[in-house]
Formats: sequence, structure tokens, C-alpha cells
Amino acid sequence: MVNKRKNIGSSALVLSGSKIINLMLSMITSMLLSRYLSLAEYGTYSELQTVTSLVVSIFALGLPNSINYFLASCDAEFKKKFLTFYYFAITVLSIIVAGLMFFSKNIIAQYYKNPSLVVYSFFLAIIPWTKMIISSRSNMLIVDAKLKRELVYSVTNSIFLLLVAIFTILGRSSLYIYLWIYVIVEILFSLLTYMEAYFSSGKISFNFDKGLLKSIIVFSVPLGVSTAISTISLDLDKLIIGFFLDEEAVAIYANAGKELPFSLIASSFTALVLPKVVKNIKEKNKEEAINLWKNSSELCFIILSFCAFASVIFAPQIITLLYSETYLQGTTIFRIYSLVLLFRITYWGMLLNAYGKTKQILYNSLICLLLNTILSVALYFLIGFEGPALASLISIGCMSVALVFNSSRITKVSIKNIFPWNNIIKDFFICALTAIIFFGITNFIEISNDFKGIIWTVIIGFVWALLYFFIMFKRLKQLWQQIH
Repeated sequence: MVNKRKNIGSSALVLSGSKIINLMLSMITSMLLSRYLSLAEYGTYSELQTVTSLVVSIFALGLPNSINYFLASCDAEFKKKFLTFYYFAITVLSIIVAGLMFFSKNIIAQYYKNPSLVVYSFFLAIIPWTKMIISSRSNMLIVDAKLKRELVYSVTNSIFLLLVAIFTILGRSSLYIYLWIYVIVEILFSLLTYMEAYFSSGKISFNFDKGLLKSIIVFSVPLGVSTAISTISLDLDKLIIGFFLDEEAVAIYANAGKELPFSLIASSFTALVLPKVVKNIKEKNKEEAINLWKNSSELCFIILSFCAFASVIFAPQIITLLYSETYLQGTTIFRIYSLVLLFRITYWGMLLNAYGKTKQILYNSLICLLLNTILSVALYFLIGFEGPALASLISIGCMSVALVFNSSRITKVSIKNIFPWNNIIKDFFICALTAIIFFGITNFIEISNDFKGIIWTVIIGFVWALLYFFIMFKRLKQLWQQIH
């Protein structure tokens, strides 16, 4: 058991490191594009990304998530059969989606009241396919314990996209040219994923298996619908802003309302913990599965709560550094989304997923979407621009708590013991106390948004981080040892 925990801890470091590198490269790309493109152009780019994200979540049918479940513990023959069927299904779905997006381009343009979206219909048709294929590569290589290979692929992909942005700016090319080169790069990495699937499965041997199809549908479709609903719920505020306001407002909301990807730390642990939790549940090691989930969740909370509070306090300086002062109108939205990090510490439906109770996740997602829709519209008219962001925070929080209650019912473990509530509350108050102290220091110094202010932000943030993680070191070490 010690070796298994060591694998999880060490692998999480590798995967987290990979995602942090990708985060930095992605942030640099966004910084460059935010300064090069006009607000209207960046708003159009954001609308394209929002639409493709929604389309992928809806039409992927949960298939990428099925890799972790079905390949967690299987023989070589089943693996070959599953991967062959999986990539055949994804490819067929992608062809259907491409056709639908091409013929729906005018409807999408009318919704956003942005005729230029019709010109970029190639992006809408091709990118959903590349996103579905590339996302499956990560899950496949993780299950195969080829983390370093995944690191090389993902980092190289991010570097290529950064180079595309740099060459676009240096060549003073248009958004149209940038998007075409972007698409070509994504096609290249999608084809490489097919190659990896071929090597992983041994060889292609397609035999239609009704039993396998039924098993995948029963597991994946409810989870896929749940994922689609969660994505719609997450992007709902951007859809509402896009409907009521212009591209410039969409651009500000796209960046200010973008969650900083600190949650990649938690998602790295989730990607590695989930297969282990599934295996433990299948082997009737319920206590081991729950403890693994609880410990990884608290560890991630200690880290992400600091990131959330730091983002709230230093919001103006972070926005200026990342996107320029043009986007400071979205400071309040940025702060609201920073608090969402407090609910990104884990995959709340992990235990339900492990038990195959994906319908429960679906029901919770439906309720969350309904709540978010009602609150988004109501709060938009009540408090304006920031309303939909606040609605997202409330609905995400409610869904997280609801999933914990459902997990308690399915596992027959009390609410008190299913999640480390007492430790989380204690960790929260420690972080909040240090945040109040450094917020007072920040106000006393009166930090500005210029270069000098950003330097002061880095210095104060570094000192705060040293103090906070010094206080939390003993607890972090305990949690690490329990999962390492």
C-alpha cells in the first residue's frame, strides 16, 4: 500500500508540474493576445472558445471520463477492444459535430449579434474534434502510467500555441490567420493522439460488441450529460453577457471571469486518485478509498485557499499584469471567480463515480444549472454586470455540498466522516487570518497598479506565502505522508 501511495504522490507532482508549466505558457499567450487584439477581436475569440467548449462538453457524451473507469484494471484484450471502439466513436461524433457547427454558424452569429463569427466557421467545425481527441490522450497515458510522455505532449502543444501567438504578433497578422494556424497545430496533436492509441492498444481490431457498447453508454452518457450541464453552468454567465452586451463586454468578462488555473493542482490529484479510488471500491476497500479522497482534498484546500485569498487581495495588480489596465473594469468579477477556487479542491462526485452512480451526478448537475440560470438572470437585472458571476459562485457551492450528501448516502458513511469538515474549517480560518493581516499591510502601503505596485505585490505575496506555508507545513507533511 505504501508503494501505491508513493506512486500517487510522486505522479501528482509530475502531473502538477506539467500543468503548471502549461498554465504559465497559456497565461503568456493570453497576455500577448490581450494586448495585441482589440477588445472587439478578443471578444470574438472568446465567443469562439466558449461555443467550442460547450459543444465538446455536450457531444463528447462523457467518453473521455470512461477511460479512467474502464481501463483502471483490465487485461490487454479488453484494453484493445475498448480503445478501438472509443476512438471510432469519438471520430464519428466529431464528424457529426463538424456538420452541425457548420450549418449552425448563422444561428450562433445571430445569438451573439456578431456577424464576423460566420467567417470563423472553420474553427467551430474543427476544434471540437481536436479537443475531444487531445483530452482523451491525457487520460489514456495516465492510466498507462506514462506521465512523462504526457508531460512532453502537453508542454510541446502549449509551446506551439505560444509560438503561433508570437509569430502572429510579429507578423502583424489578422485574427483570421492566427486561428487558422491554431487549428493546424491542434490537428497535428490530434493525429499524434491516434498514433498513441494505436501503440497503447497493440493493434486496431474492431469487433462490434453490444455488451461493451451498453456498458459504456450506461456509465458515460449520464456523466457526459452531467459534464455538459456543468460546463453550461460554468459558461452561463458568459453566454448571458454575450446575449445582452457587446463584444467588448464579452472580452472583459472572458478574462476577468476566467478562473486562474490554480485548480490544476487539484485536478492533477483527481486524475491520479480517481483510478485508485475506483479500484479500491471495486475491491471492497471502502475505507481506503474514502481516506484517499479526504486526504487529497484537504491537501489541495490548504494550497488553493491561499491562492484564492491572494487573488482577491491582489486582484487589480494581477489583472494589470496579465491583461493590462484595459480589463480593470472586471476587478469585482475576478474576485468573485477567485473565491470559486475554494470549491475546486476536488472532484466532488468522485465516490459516486467510483460506485458507477453517474445518474446521481447528473441530477445534481441539472439542479445546479437550473439554480444558476435563475440566479444569473435575476442577479444580472438586480446588480448588473457582476450578477452572473455571483450566481456561478453560489450554484457551484450548492452543488459541491449536495454531492457530498449524496456520497454519504451511497457509501453509508455519515456526513461527519465522509469529508474532513473540521480540518477544512480550521485550515480556512488560519488562511483567512493571515489574509486579513496582509490585506491591512497592502492598504497601509497603498499599492498602485503600475510596475512599482506589481513589484510590491510580489514581495508582499512572497512573504505571506512563506508565513502561511510555514504555519501549515506540519499538516501538509502529515497529509503528504498519508497519500505518498
